[in-house]
Amino acid sequence: MNRFLRQVKEHSPIAAALLLFLFLAVVHLTYPGLYYDELHFLTSVPGGLSTSLLGEKLSSLPLFSVPYIGALKAWIYAPIFILFGVTVTTIRLPMILLAGVSLVLLYRIARRFLGQKSSLFASLILAINPAFVWAVKTDLSPAVLELFLQALATLLFLQGAGPLLLSFVIVLGLFNRITFLWWLAGSFAGAFLFFPEARGKLLLAGIAPVLFLIAWAIHVYGRATPVSVPFEFFERLWILRHYVAWLLDGSIVYRHTLGEYPGFSFGLFWILVAAGSVLAAARGTKDKPRQLVLFLAVQLSVTALAIFLTPLAISYWHFIHLLPWLVLVIAGGLSRWGKAGPIVFAILIAQLAYAQIVYFQKVGTPPHKASWSMAIYPLMEYCAEENRKCVSVDWGTNLQILSTTLDPARAWEYGQKPEFSPEPYYVLYSSKLSGSSSAGRDFLWAAETAGWRHSIVKTIEENGRPIFYLYRLEK
Repeated sequence: MNRFLRQVKEHSPIAAALLLFLFLAVVHLTYPGLYYDELHFLTSVPGGLSTSLLGEKLSSLPLFSVPYIGALKAWIYAPIFILFGVTVTTIRLPMILLAGVSLVLLYRIARRFLGQKSSLFASLILAINPAFVWAVKTDLSPAVLELFLQALATLLFLQGAGPLLLSFVIVLGLFNRITFLWWLAGSFAGAFLFFPEARGKLLLAGIAPVLFLIAWAIHVYGRATPVSVPFEFFERLWILRHYVAWLLDGSIVYRHTLGEYPGFSFGLFWILVAAGSVLAAARGTKDKPRQLVLFLAVQLSVTALAIFLTPLAISYWHFIHLLPWLVLVIAGGLSRWGKAGPIVFAILIAQLAYAQIVYFQKVGTPPHKASWSMAIYPLMEYCAEENRKCVSVDWGTNLQILSTTLDPARAWEYGQKPEFSPEPYYVLYSSKLSGSSSAGRDFLWAAETAGWRHSIVKTIEENGRPIFYLYRLEK
């Protein structure tokens, strides 16, 4: 009994952090509305849509949904959709649960190398951060799977796992998203510098990933442009500084989707704490916390190079994979600050708690970008009724509509040119202010030029504001 009680006491911090995270992620599961990029993996679900314009297949098995994103997430979801159907719950809940597993893995990494206090710091900071909770819930790219595989690979490496198992996890990470390579390069660099005893194992573990990258480069790379030099160093540095700051203080949720953040930004304070953590580790005694913090500092520095060498890496979801490792660096630093550490931790937690309170007050209000609107749900329901054929001719709604049936016969990808016909309901955003492209308005203009008249047959609103118009055409 005493041993059981000791185990409960020992693991109660991560259990509390995990329950808190799951509550915050699940309590408003349907908010915001399903976003187009959140559903892009549907194009590679085996037996589902399989309509990816750029994807690679092996016979009928989808391999890549786009040249740099593999079908690993789609493979995982295929049995889920077969058993439970395609709903907002079956889309979002599995990744939330997987993120919970990742939180436990990160806790074990911190516990092993940074100590009990730092592992508690890291777990609570991530659990309550609105940016982390939002990114996990919406998972605009396979970021949750990427975090899980990163955390698993790191823990296996630190625990002395063999090169074969480590290599397998790394290949899965590359298959999930080729940009995993940036994190991998940073991790190898940090490990070579601060874990010299493991260099031989790392070289062996790198053989299979190199072969995978060669195969990918031969068969897929020709249609992908993941790396170039944008020559916008200072602009990218500004983006990196602000996005990292807004991720750490959680305000990115508001700035990107919900509108202006109604509070004082603590982002610069977070960055100073992170920098102070690295400095404290560099000047400290040679122990395990110092070893891990410096390893992570090198890893993060190399990973951040993607921001400067990848032209399209300008949105917050390109930065989200930095957040968990930055938090571990901060937690490792706080443990070295003596009595000041818990005080700074309390300030950081209070700031994140305030950001969460503000977010809860915002729940249900229309996002300033209509592409996140809750109106997507009544649109999906309307198109699913009587198996109506709804064709999206604007960016960002076709996958949500198709998810109601996963019927390849109804599949239509943005970028294809739909034919003029009186049968379908053509779906457009209501105006430019909704954040849509001009494709829908160009389509209506082309229809008029070809002698077709259009009329609105259905308007879908959110809080009295028109979001979607459904048109029919007639000669």
